[in-house]
Amino acid sequence: MNRVVGLLLAILLLAPFAGRAEEVMVKGMGRSLGWLVAGAEGTLGFRDCDGRLFTIGDSRVEPAKRRCPKPPPEITAEGVVAAFDQKKLLLTIETHGGRPQGFYLLGNGVDAARLTALAAGRRVQLRGPVAGRATRLDLD
Repeated sequence: MNRVVGLLLAILLLAPFAGRAEEVMVKGMGRSLGWLVAGAEGTLGFRDCDGRLFTIGDSRVEPAKRRCPKPPPEITAEGVVAAFDQKKLLLTIETHGGRPQGFYLLGNGVDAARLTALAAGRRVQLRGPVAGRATRLDLD
């Protein structure tokens, strides 16, 4: 658990620069370029440039010095807050169709004032570089 908290603190220090910026997931000698995202059931995951979702496990995530060759189109979502884990910055919303959707919140468009206003039932609109990551949060 301390590893996750340390990882989040390191990333928060880079937040002004990390809105759409990619990260690198390092596991042993392997390196994958992509983004930290909301994984399954309240965990952090990692989505690579091809859109594949991975668990982080014993990997570490570092800032990247390069970008994905073909960036995905920006995603948008809106719905009602179902749950928010302020320590992990993981938000779950219920979309108009009643489907839960998770987001890792990080970027210039996600500030402390907006985070403190997140409560169950609050309507939100999100934008981000890939599914599972929101770099812009707007409250209704």
